[in-house]
Amino acid sequence: MVQHSVLRKIQYALQNKLSKLSLKSSELLSFPLEITQLTHLQELDLSDNKLTKLPSQIAQLQELRILNLKTNQLVSIPPEIGYL
Repeated sequence: MVQHSVLRKIQYALQNKLSKLSLKSSELLSFPLEITQLTHLQELDLSDNKLTKLPSQIAQLQELRILNLKTNQLVSIPPEIGYL
């Protein structure tokens, strides 16, 4: 379950068509799929969380240029990330 504060940040980014979103140190255990609705997103900071995998839907972020995943627990990255 995604924390309420994280959902608020994503909703704000969606409403304002933000190009940058930082969810650094948000204690995320899984990738919030709501992020894939942020079609204007160019920079995404998910560092310092507890993510173990990324969904294939990350490829929907066609404008994404910077993705910070450092200090997570990723065991694999989906091949779809190559479409970005």
